[in-house]
Amino acid sequence: MAGTPSPAAGTSRCAGLTERLVAEVSGDMELRQMHYFIALAEHLNFSRAATSLFVAQPLLSLQIQKLERELGVALFQRSSRRVSLTEAGRFLLTSAKRIVAEADYFTTVAGHFVDGSPKWRFAADTRTQRAAADAPE
Repeated sequence: MAGTPSPAAGTSRCAGLTERLVAEVSGDMELRQMHYFIALAEHLNFSRAATSLFVAQPLLSLQIQKLERELGVALFQRSSRRVSLTEAGRFLLTSAKRIVAEADYFTTVAGHFVDGSPKWRFAADTRTQRAAADAPE
């Protein structure tokens, strides 16, 4: 139909949203806002999401509004009884989870270098040395 956007048009529009999401994370957006977005998307209830995050519901609401303003797109549809993800929210949820996972990985890997030497490398070397010592001659 003439008035219905093609799936390709929706994919292109959503790809642009992902680029903005990544740009915002490297700009003014805080990783904490991504955690808030993910929690609300999973609970679809401001009170339960706030409880799971150990924050007050008004703070969660304000941070979600700030995130939506920064991105220039609504992530949630709100009514007096329901919260649901918009098309953009559903699409960006996957990206948000990936960004948070990468940040967690970054922190974990950095923690291995706290004393100046990578702990994981030492463990790998130890396994290799043990395997070599146990190998039949």
